[in-house]
Amino acid sequence: MNDKELKALHNKILELVAYFDAFCKTHNISYYLMGGTALGAVRHEGFIPWDDDFDVFMERDQYLRFCQLAREDLNVKDFYFQEENTEEWPLHFSKIRMNNTTFIEKDVRDKNIHHGIYLDVMCLYGTSEYKLIRYVQYLAARVLNAKALSLKGYVTLSKGKRLAMLSAPFVVFAPVKSFLFKIVNWYQDKEKSMLAHFFSRGPFSTVYFKREYIGAKRYQKFENLSLPVFDDVESLLEVSFGKDYMEIPSLEVRNKYASHAYIVDVNKSYTHYLNNILNWRKYNGAILPLTPPDVEVTESEEVIRKYLKSFNAYFARWTANFDSEQKTAFWYVIQDKAMELIDYDSKTRNKIKKGLNNCLVRKIDKKEFLKNAYPVYIAAHLGYKNRPKFLSENDFIKATNILSGEREFWGVYSLDGQMIGYAQNQIIDDYCNYDEFRLHPDYLKLRPSEVLIYTMNKQYLNERNFAYVNNGTRSIAHDTNVQHFLIRKFQFRKAYCTLHIVYSPFLGFVVACLFPFRKFVKTFNLKPLRSFLILMNQEEMRRSFV
Repeated sequence: MNDKELKALHNKILELVAYFDAFCKTHNISYYLMGGTALGAVRHEGFIPWDDDFDVFMERDQYLRFCQLAREDLNVKDFYFQEENTEEWPLHFSKIRMNNTTFIEKDVRDKNIHHGIYLDVMCLYGTSEYKLIRYVQYLAARVLNAKALSLKGYVTLSKGKRLAMLSAPFVVFAPVKSFLFKIVNWYQDKEKSMLAHFFSRGPFSTVYFKREYIGAKRYQKFENLSLPVFDDVESLLEVSFGKDYMEIPSLEVRNKYASHAYIVDVNKSYTHYLNNILNWRKYNGAILPLTPPDVEVTESEEVIRKYLKSFNAYFARWTANFDSEQKTAFWYVIQDKAMELIDYDSKTRNKIKKGLNNCLVRKIDKKEFLKNAYPVYIAAHLGYKNRPKFLSENDFIKATNILSGEREFWGVYSLDGQMIGYAQNQIIDDYCNYDEFRLHPDYLKLRPSEVLIYTMNKQYLNERNFAYVNNGTRSIAHDTNVQHFLIRKFQFRKAYCTLHIVYSPFLGFVVACLFPFRKFVKTFNLKPLRSFLILMNQEEMRRSFV
């Protein structure tokens, strides 16, 4: 970047920082400038002239509050919360990004994530006065970081780092990850005389410091803003950068710290630069197209294999020849007819009328959805015969916040105002995918399912004249009652199509070797083999088209 481009970037970051600072003041959240940003504030009263990022940190309790409030109350029109430890952003710090801007880093340039201009929000962890305990926490964080960097696709020339990143996914499985986080959080409920930012890039000697450095909050000039730093920020900078931190480094030293940016544009959205990879999303280890099923996938298998690598996924699945006249082994369940109440059979009509008398259905915003939907989600899952593993409330919120594309949320309420059902729909032009809907089993007699589907169909097909609504593909694991219900009661139909799959090299080898033994394995009907059997069912469907 030349000086003019860097100045434009700095100005845009300042807009983001001004919003972030106001957000924290509104919600009484304490934060402090850190690292090179704190150094810039003290030495330059603003950005380090050649720097292109902005970092803050918060103590653990403040950080957790910030994450919760960012999920609920962020101005999502202009900004985006990229939360830590998610499929989109597996690293252990969070970002606030600015919509309609571009800041693409090289190691994630092909990933389907938000790539707007950002500021980093780091967490401070309590730690011990004893160096050995600090080092154990630091090592636990390093192992967690190796797994996260591997998932991110981090590029490094260091052989040691590459080896750690290659081995971490096989070593850091769920129980190990949970145990390592307990080590990092060892001192959260104890009196803390020392603090550390274990997930920073710095060497061990630079990541911890005395808590007393924080002191009373002090404000420092930063360009046109006044921003908070530690009361004894000088001692912090000495720990991080050495005693000569006020000296301007040589050009040779500066060049060791490469620019974060690969593509920067303060005026255009990152979507302008990412081409077709934005049309795919990762779901349960697979990548699927985000485009409507009637839109043909145009990428070659060679390109899709590159997407697999970018997403770190096991296989890609897509369809062709949508709504074929010829019956096939794979289909979508759709409705493309606008219907009035009189068009349904008498039993369905009566159930819809009962639902209209006993329930209120309306479109809601994401904030209301996140506030009320989780109890319905849990109740619905507890009511399933083959009870699947369900998400914690925090993971449920995270999963909702990283949903791709334009979303609309619907709520079904009893007459006393309690949410008893909900739907999440994906909207693309004149197409709507009923991505997920859940109903509280204790209220099914009120007919929430009938009134929800009737109301949504009426809006999308009758009032907004959508081409069709879609409830997804044929289930690969088993027949679903929902799809039978939609076909039988609401005159949805099967839109037949052709199934295509590209496997990662490893999974392709496994499928080829195990496919001949699928019938033998099915006879055991063991729960641990469920994933294998689903994979074999899918491969059987795929082979029916070869």
